[in-house]
Amino acid sequence: MSDITASDRRTHERSTNVPWFGFLAVGAAFALFALAIPQFDLTTVWSIAVLLGIVLLLLLTCDVERQLTARSLYR
Repeated sequence: MSDITASDRRTHERSTNVPWFGFLAVGAAFALFALAIPQFDLTTVWSIAVLLGIVLLLLLTCDVERQLTARSLYR
């Protein structure tokens, strides 16, 4: 018999295998990127904004698909 409770199992399933310094590195890179943006002209900033919008729409699509799939699993 296992000593792991249901809440421990859920926490373990949600956890990522990314070490804490991975998130720190990504955050630092994002901050440096954000500081570098004003050095470019408006066309570059517009291109980055469009690219970010596309990425966010793709993430929205993935999230909706995931929610629909998860909902069908619990029926």
